Amino acid sequence: MIGRLDELDKKYKNRYYFQVTINKYGKEVEPNLLDIKKRIKTFHKISKKIAKERVIWRYDPILLNEKYSNKYHLDSFKYIAKNLKGYTDKVVISFIDLYMKTKRNTKSLNIEEISQDKIKEIAKGLKKIADNNAMEIETCAEKIDLSDIGINHGACIDKKLIEQIIGYEIKVSKDNSRNECECFKSVEVGTYDTCLNGCKYCYATLNTRKANHDSESPFFML
Repeated sequence: MIGRLDELDKKYKNRYYFQVTINKYGKEVEPNLLDIKKRIKTFHKISKKIAKERVIWRYDPILLNEKYSNKYHLDSFKYIAKNLKGYTDKVVISFIDLYMKTKRNTKSLNIEEISQDKIKEIAKGLKKIADNNAMEIETCAEKIDLSDIGINHGACIDKKLIEQIIGYEIKVSKDNSRNECECFKSVEVGTYDTCLNGCKYCYATLNTRKANHDSESPFFML
C-alpha cells in the first residue's frame, strides 16, 4: 500500500492509521512472509510517510511450544522493539485463541495451553522492553486484567486515537461482538479466504490453496 498512500491522503486527508503485525516466527508458522528485516524497513517507510503516532506495532498472536518459549518471545520482542524505536508510540499484544480454523492449522505445532500465571510472566517482560523503547503497551481482546503491571486493554478501532487524528469528537457506541473486545463499532471491509500468506495461526483463511486473491473478482465486492 505504500505506493498508494498519496491516494489515501488525497481522499481521506491523513485521517487514517495503520496497524502492522511483526512477529519473529519461522517459516513453519509464517511460511510466506518477507524476511523480518524487510518488514521492519517497510514499517519505517510508513512511519516516515504518515507519522509514528499513526502506525501501531502488533506483536501477536503469542503462541508457546518447545521452540517458541518465554525466552524466545522476550528476545524476539526486544529485537523488533529496538528496531522500531522512534517509529511508533504503541505496541499491542495478544495471546493465541484456538478457533476452529486455527486449531486445525496449528495441529503440527504442538501449541501448549498458556496459563494465566505464564501470561502475566511474559507480559511483565514485554512491558519492561516496551518501556525501554518508549512504547505504550496494550492487549487486544484478552480476558486477563494486566493493569496491575501497567498494561491496559486496548482497541483496534480506537475512538480516542481516531478523535485525535481527525481533530473532533465522534459519537459512536462500543462493538458488542465479543465481551473482551474494546473496539468501537465499525464497518469491516476485509473478506475471509483471501490472504495467501498462509500463517498457521490465521482464523480468516481456511485453505490458502483455495484462497481467492483476484482483485478484479466480484467476490471482493460482497
